[in-house]
Amino acid sequence: MHRGGFSGAGGAAPLPLQNYDQADWPGGIQQRFRRLRPLIEEQLLAGYDPQFVGMLESPADGIGVWRAAGGDMTVVAQVGNLNFAPFARLCAGEFGGAPLDPGHTLLVVNPTWTRSADIGQLWDRKLKAAAAALIDDPAAWLPLYHLWDLRTAKGATGLLYRSWPHDWQLYHTSAHLEDLQAALDEPPVLVSPDRPPKERQIEVLNAALAEGLQQERAAKAAGRRPWL
Repeated sequence: MHRGGFSGAGGAAPLPLQNYDQADWPGGIQQRFRRLRPLIEEQLLAGYDPQFVGMLESPADGIGVWRAAGGDMTVVAQVGNLNFAPFARLCAGEFGGAPLDPGHTLLVVNPTWTRSADIGQLWDRKLKAAAAALIDDPAAWLPLYHLWDLRTAKGATGLLYRSWPHDWQLYHTSAHLEDLQAALDEPPVLVSPDRPPKERQIEVLNAALAEGLQQERAAKAAGRRPWL
């Protein structure tokens, strides 16, 4: 959708999807960027002639920028609360006027921002105002692709998936931790045209885990393998 002179779209993926005991990134945001870059260039932007422009300001911030689709698209990766300031400047045209073109598309990959109140120091009023204009409206960004792993306090695990223009889908993965693709082959436990609230995701996953454990106990009592 259009906002502030550009089309805003977003995508999120664990990049690459890993089991929980393997999901630590000791190298921080720079290590994540090294793993993310080939997936963006070889998969996400395949066919769009991506050109890596470089790191936005400091490489330590881990924000990569690409030009794609003949210059009609700018792709920015890994923008969060702590490194939001240079992204706000990019959106304001300080690194070039392309994002201000009404026909230009700005695609953000793996954003982790939350809300403007969490960005900057208390005295950073200009930055907070810019952040509020960019991200506080939940309809400001169109989620094109989303694949994210979840884990509840009760130990239930799941994947929240969305590929535009289709519905949001929540998959229960507690029975498929060694083969997460198998979980995506099962019917989702929740389907919604809008992104389900976090509380609803937790509720559904916990219920699916409880049902699975009940089936496991019943299967063991009957001498069968569980969750089949």
